[in-house]
Amino acid sequence: MRRLAPFIVIAVAAAAACSRTPRPVGPEQPVSRQILALDDLRASGQARSVALAFLHAYADAPADGGRALTSLVEGVLAREWAHWVGIQNAAFPGTMKGALQLGHLGDAVPVRAADGSLDDLVAYGVVVRASVAFDLTDETGQPLPPLQRTMDGMIVMVRGSDGKFRVINFARDGLRLDEFFRVFDGTLERRKGVTVEIRNLVQLDRWQFGIEITNDTDRKLHILPNLTALLTKSEQLASSERPLVSFPRPLGPGESAEGIVSFAAPATAEALDLQVAVAGPDGEATGFLFGIPQAGETPTPSPSPAA
Repeated sequence: MRRLAPFIVIAVAAAAACSRTPRPVGPEQPVSRQILALDDLRASGQARSVALAFLHAYADAPADGGRALTSLVEGVLAREWAHWVGIQNAAFPGTMKGALQLGHLGDAVPVRAADGSLDDLVAYGVVVRASVAFDLTDETGQPLPPLQRTMDGMIVMVRGSDGKFRVINFARDGLRLDEFFRVFDGTLERRKGVTVEIRNLVQLDRWQFGIEITNDTDRKLHILPNLTALLTKSEQLASSERPLVSFPRPLGPGESAEGIVSFAAPATAEALDLQVAVAGPDGEATGFLFGIPQAGETPTPSPSPAA
């Protein structure tokens, strides 16, 4: 185990010294290995509890707006993901109710990252077999096909400065968070008093963009689904289906709103552009075009059990 490795070195040195010097007594006696092991056991138990709480919080996110989920994650990637889970659920026009189905919750073990990014942190991983089923109804109350999310894999947690463990990475539907969720920094454009910012992208069976729009004009604005598209560099549609656009309402003067634009995953691997269009009461459109940033380095560590 990573945290016990330094102690093992110390213990060997102490054993060699014991053959030459008397064993210390009283206040100078070294902390026993049992006490250190108990500290590891306590940390392991806390991390395992957080992993279970995280799964329950994901299932309960439609009911509480994702508040419990947000409190259990750490790091830019996981915090942004949890925030946008709440945005996505709130935009759903019908009802959602999640239920956790837990098959296995493993022991929490210390983990490391190949790039060394976890070396200065207390990090634990818990391997789980679980799924979350979301029962759905449309706006009229009619049942829709349920949504099933598989959570099999390792949930990775780090201990913060407040002593609490929080989740920084996990697997969903066979991919780690850092493999299916990307956060963009400063991908925005301002034009005619309107600011459009691309905040993040989920890349699974659908490409789902998290978008924030700020209206600094003196008129209401709304997004135009018919002019919102995923385009190739030759300005051809990369997805033949109309996008699903979920902004809660027209945007009043001085207001900002977060919403989601979702496309069927494109079949092409070439570089693409995202076109977003908004309009005021007169119907005059203002267009925004974004080159979708290429994936960079893995934003969160890919962990493995510590030696």
